[in-house]
Amino acid sequence: MGERRSRALVRVDSLDTRDSRSSGIINSHMMTRRSLLKMGVGAAGWLATSGVGFGALCPSVTTPRQTRGPYFPYDLVVSHPIRESGDAGISLIEANDHDLTRIKGKKGRAKGHIIYFQGQVLRPLVHVQEQSVECQPLAGAEVFLWQANFSGRYNHQRDEMTQAHFQHPVSGSMIERVHDEFFQYWGKALTDEQGRFQFKTILPGFYPAADGWYRPPHLHFSIHAPGYPEFVTQTYFRGEAIPDSDVIHQLNRHDHILQDSRIDTKQREQVIVEYQRDPAGVLTDGLVGTCQFFLPS
Repeated sequence: MGERRSRALVRVDSLDTRDSRSSGIINSHMMTRRSLLKMGVGAAGWLATSGVGFGALCPSVTTPRQTRGPYFPYDLVVSHPIRESGDAGISLIEANDHDLTRIKGKKGRAKGHIIYFQGQVLRPLVHVQEQSVECQPLAGAEVFLWQANFSGRYNHQRDEMTQAHFQHPVSGSMIERVHDEFFQYWGKALTDEQGRFQFKTILPGFYPAADGWYRPPHLHFSIHAPGYPEFVTQTYFRGEAIPDSDVIHQLNRHDHILQDSRIDTKQREQVIVEYQRDPAGVLTDGLVGTCQFFLPS
């Protein structure tokens, strides 16, 4: 890419998470038992046994806010609209479920390595007299996920203007950034009474963001919790079971977003999620990563 293009990408992918178009796009919906049951048996098993419950002490470090990035799937800018819900009155990102590996109505499965992201949304509850901070799970929060597909391609018109292929920084092989018609690209989950949720998706590919800078595999999250402003962040990958784990580790170390000076070391470690085989042996078709989002007070 030329110098002008590289600088433009760096400016777009800054740490500023404000976006005037985000207001009014996502409506608040209360959690229902039926919607939770749709999360699946595997999710229910994890939800019943893991995470922080009411009354637990919160860590001193909150989850860092990170950029929304240039590829948020607003209705007018997606290249291939995907709408699982029949409700035309809601936005595209609200219309799809928590399983990004399949699209309702299509027989194929997304390409790539399957992963399960299991999360929990928490807020600090300060007790002034006791001088302690209690962790309170946030029930009924809407969690939206969007990401690139297995080859590092987003379902977004802006991404169509970037490189269609690039050279792997280590092996030297050419990587074709192609659209996957069976991948959902974005989805929505609701937190249960303990603030927990799950997504089934695939390991996203890395891609060139500017000359000499490759964005490591990452997931984008937007959290809408009752009584809280929208919270936007990203999570990253590590673990010996992850393909190309050594390469991903190096990409994490040199990522301009993850290594931003406004994110301290403890916050950085919090959003680099380790993925491994499910110790319980329930989720056998992919790797499992868990992460807790501690929202600022």
